[in-house]
This record gives sequence, C-alpha cells and structure tokens, in this order.
Amino acid sequence: MKLAKQREWELRVLASPRIPRGDSGYTHTLRIILNHVLNGTPTNEKIVVPGSKTNNNLEELLIRIRPLGIVKKLNSKWEVSEEIKEWVINNDNVFLTSIINGNLKFFVEILDFCNGIERTLQDIIEYAKNEYDLEWKGKSQFLDRIKWLRDIGSIEYIDHKHCYKTNGRGKEILKLVPVIKVNYDNEVNRQLNINLSDMALDSIVHSQELLVQRKVSTGYIPGGLNDLFNTIFECLEFINKNNEERVIYKYYESSYGIKSTSTRSFLHHLMNLKLIERVSLSSYEVTNQGILLLESKNILDLVVFYNNSYKFILELLEELKEPKTRKQLTEIASLSYEIQSNISINISHRLHLLEKAGLIYFYKNNYHLTEGAEKFITHFELELPSIIGNRKNEKEKSEHFTLLNDLNKTSRDSMNPTNFEKAIRNIFLEMGFDSKLIGGAGNTDVLLKSPGSAQYSYTVCVDAKSTYSGAVTDSMVDFDTLKEHKRKHNADYIVIIANTFNSESRLTKRAIEHNVALLDIELLSELYKKHMEIPLSFEEYINIFNQPGVVDIKVLDNKRNEMIGIANLMLSIMDAFINNKDELLTSRDLYWIINVNKENVSKFSKLEIEDMLLFLSSPFIACIEKKKEGYRALGSSQDLKQKFNFFMKNL
Repeated sequence: MKLAKQREWELRVLASPRIPRGDSGYTHTLRIILNHVLNGTPTNEKIVVPGSKTNNNLEELLIRIRPLGIVKKLNSKWEVSEEIKEWVINNDNVFLTSIINGNLKFFVEILDFCNGIERTLQDIIEYAKNEYDLEWKGKSQFLDRIKWLRDIGSIEYIDHKHCYKTNGRGKEILKLVPVIKVNYDNEVNRQLNINLSDMALDSIVHSQELLVQRKVSTGYIPGGLNDLFNTIFECLEFINKNNEERVIYKYYESSYGIKSTSTRSFLHHLMNLKLIERVSLSSYEVTNQGILLLESKNILDLVVFYNNSYKFILELLEELKEPKTRKQLTEIASLSYEIQSNISINISHRLHLLEKAGLIYFYKNNYHLTEGAEKFITHFELELPSIIGNRKNEKEKSEHFTLLNDLNKTSRDSMNPTNFEKAIRNIFLEMGFDSKLIGGAGNTDVLLKSPGSAQYSYTVCVDAKSTYSGAVTDSMVDFDTLKEHKRKHNADYIVIIANTFNSESRLTKRAIEHNVALLDIELLSELYKKHMEIPLSFEEYINIFNQPGVVDIKVLDNKRNEMIGIANLMLSIMDAFINNKDELLTSRDLYWIINVNKENVSKFSKLEIEDMLLFLSSPFIACIEKKKEGYRALGSSQDLKQKFNFFMKNL
C-alpha cells in the first residue's frame, strides 16, 4: 500500500494542529477545511464546523494545519499538497495516519505503546518522557494526539478503566506505518548521513580572519523557529517566481501579518546566507547557491551556509563533545565568541538549527552530539575561541582567581583572622570601594566607603568572622560592640562576613533585630564576579548593606538586566543599520526591526530607542548620523566596541 512521505524524526513538528473538533471529529473538520480550499472559498470567510462554537476564518485554520506540510501559501494563494488531496478523494484514514505521522512527532508511537496492553494517559505521558524525551506543559498535546487517533478509528478508550488500547484498525496501521524507536539512554538510534553537495563543500570558510568576521545576530524568521527550514524554502520558491520587492512585502503581510521592515530583515538574513541577492533597487534574485538548496532540500548544506555567515554554529558542536546545558553554552558564546546582543534568541536559533539538522539532541537538561556529528565537524575550520573572553588577559584572570581563592581559604583560618580581613579588604578594593584594614580593640575590622562626594557617599563597618568549622554562631557575635563601632566610625551600615550562615539560626534572628547584614563568602564571591562582569553604581550596593539578616544579592538583578538591555540596545541598533546599510532608518523603523523577534523578552520602547539614537549620534560616539529623513550608519558595532575600549584604556 502507498504511504505518505515520512520526514526524519528531527524534522517533524512537536505541536499537534489545534482545529475545532465539532460533533464529527478532527478528520471531518480537516475535510471541511480542505474542501473550502479546493473550492476556492475566500480565506476571510468564517468556517462553520457543526457542533463547534469557534469563529475562525479559513485563513486562521490553514495557518494552524500548515506545519503538517499539507497546505502552503504561494503568491498569496493557499494550495493543498498532492498527498492530502489524495486522502480527500479516497477517504483512506490509514493514508491520513501516514500523512500526520510523517510530519508530527509521537503519533503512531502511541498506537505501538498501547498495542496489546491497556495504558492510562499517565502511562503514555511517562513513556513519551522516558523513551522520546518529550515533555509538554499540561496534557493537551497528548490528548489531542489521542483524539486524532480515536477519530481515525485506531484506538479505543475503555471508560471504566480509564485506559486506552489499540484496536484492529490500529494494528493494521502499525503493520504499514513505521514506528520510530528513540531511546536516548542509548544515544540517538541512527547514523547521521553526511551528504554535502560540492557547492557546499567548496563554499566552506577556512580562514581564521574570515571566521572571526562572521555576523553574530542571526536575525528575524517569520513565524518563529519551529518551521525554520520550510519558511526559508518557501521564500526561495516565492522569490524564484516573484522577485519584485513590493510583491514580496505584500505576500508576507498577508501570509504572516508582518510589516515591510520585518520582511526586509528576513530578506537581509537570506542575503547574508548568500541564498538571494539584490539585482536592482526593487527586486531580488535567488542565487545559484539558493537554487541548489531549493532543488536538494539538503539541510546539512543549509547548516554549512549558516556556518559560513554566522559565528558559533559548528563551534557549538565542538563544545558539545562533552554534553552541556543551555546555560553553559550561553556562557561560552558570550565569553569566547562575543555573542552578547539578544543572546537568548541567538542561542535558540543555533540550537534549533542544529537539532533540526539531526546534529544534536536534548536529553536530561543537556545537549548532546548525535552519532556522526563529530565526523561532520572534521570538514570544517573552526574559529578559535578567545582565551578567556571579554578581552581579559591571563594576568587579569589569575588575579581574580587569587582574590577569590584567598577569600575562601582564609575564611576557615581561625588562627590567623587578619588574613581573612585582608582578603575581604582586597575584594572590595577591586570593586572600587575605599576599603581600609583597621582592626584592633574598639575598631571595626574593615571600613568601606563608597566613592563620591561626602553628601552622597556612605560608610560600612565590616566584621570579619573566620572559623574553622565555617559556620558562625550567636555566641561569636557581640551586637553591642558592633553598634559602638558604627558610632565610632560614623558608619551607615554594619555587615558581618563569614564562611557561612544558617538562615534559621538565632544569630540570623538577632541580626534582623539589630539591623545587621549577614554576607557569606559564596555570596560575596558572586557579588564580586557579577560586578566585574557588569559594574553597577555604588549607590545600588546600598540595597545589599541595608538588608537585615542573611543578604539576598538578587535584589541587584533588575539593575543588571537594565545594563544588559542598554548594551543589547546599542548593538541591536548598530546591527540594524548594517543589515539595512543602503537605507535611512527612523526610530519607528528601528522599533519594529529590533522588537519583532523578541519572544518572552521585554521590548525596547520608542523613547529608549530615541534616547540611544541621540547618544550614538553624539560627537562623543559618532557611530550614526542624523539626517532629515532618519539616521544612517557611520560605523559598525565593532567600531562602537573599539571606541569604548579606547575610552576605557585612557581613563
């Protein structure tokens, strides 16, 4: 029996299509939708599904089923695939099962799991998690799949047992439609087929000089990352037939509901990949590289083209020779490859690209290489990572390590308490405080003063407690003496620093009563490292010293995020100008370009963008220039970094 084409597991979508089920089930609703397309129903017409109270138009329903590959939009017109058209004619639900299964993860695998054994919904959920590493919030994705299978007539629900069991039709389907067995405990169960085209192999960048010049931000993809490859192929197909810019803009506005500035960003993305090129002021053309990709649909070729144009693509694979978490990869990207602007989105794009290409997989909170991925890397020259990152030299790194190591060791050296006091003084000196070692009877151990005018500066008495056991008890602290030290030194705050504190101890309760802060060395070390990475104003540290009891350093996170946001906004604006180098951009243009691809991240306001444009166009920075119609770039993000480096070296 003829079956629909089955995509490789990594290329199948995760989300089951959410369409109204009505009185007669999903299959009947699907037929209604497809018949409307075949009959030429206007896409803005509301579609009636008997038994459903939903109020969707045809366009909305087609967008929902598009990830299954059974419909696509070309020239602003929706078309159905030949496979699904065959099902509409023949009404063969076995064939429909093969269509859905070929595009959706974990479909007939449910039939296989329930074959011969009654399974509860929780059994199915656990099976998906343990054997396929699939987890969703809630149960809706599992229930949707089961409803599809029930409407096809391949699985039954045993009401009194609250169980599911594959029936006769389901058993017949299992004889015909292949089940994927993926057990990540034994690694991915397939050999990566490395089949690169000659054009892709010839295009590989081998020069370190060119590798370090690759772009950082991968840019905007209409519709998000879930359908990345199909979105790119669809655009190449469209431009191959309709190359006028205004037609392309109109197509993406009607298909994805996005403005011309967003479409322009996507076109620049494809130009960076050398898949299209501008042939006039108002038209584009698919390159030879793009035509080859369009014909072959070779995803590994596309990975090569990404790696040629963007940093930390195959370098990410190299890092995964030892499994790593997303957080670890993000830190490596930031420190060793200077990927800092919109880093969360950029890392998501890279991980999604490599996962869909079958080069990596996610299991137990870590990313792993699939079998054959290491061999794939051997084809390439990789960018050498910065030795430390953030342009710090080995001497600076050694100094930071020494400071933190001294703090840790001396905190338990109760025989030599002065060493711990010196270690604390040195940490705060490095952070920029006026930090003095005092000690002796009647004095505080370390006195901190914030820089600045006397009117706005503040003073902190530090009581250092080094103990062999690490923990500090109530009997070791004389709060009356600490108050005397505060009066003597005219201090504003008191902080006790030690190896560790028990947040439930009597000492903590008494510290709260006496308005004394407790800061352990782990938190102090974290505070120091974060200050070296993102230096905050000294006024912000009042929020640390004025906390009674065990200190929570997370109170500074919002301010740090603001600082990161400012840096990201600077680089995002400069990248936007480079990606649109032939055009003048207004603050409104930049608002859409910068914010359109920010998912689950706070967006930049127009006022913030306008303030940053004034700063970047000032004589002090002069990376952009204001014109009557908008702004134009005078330099790149690299120029911006070099100017800041110059100022830092000469301060």
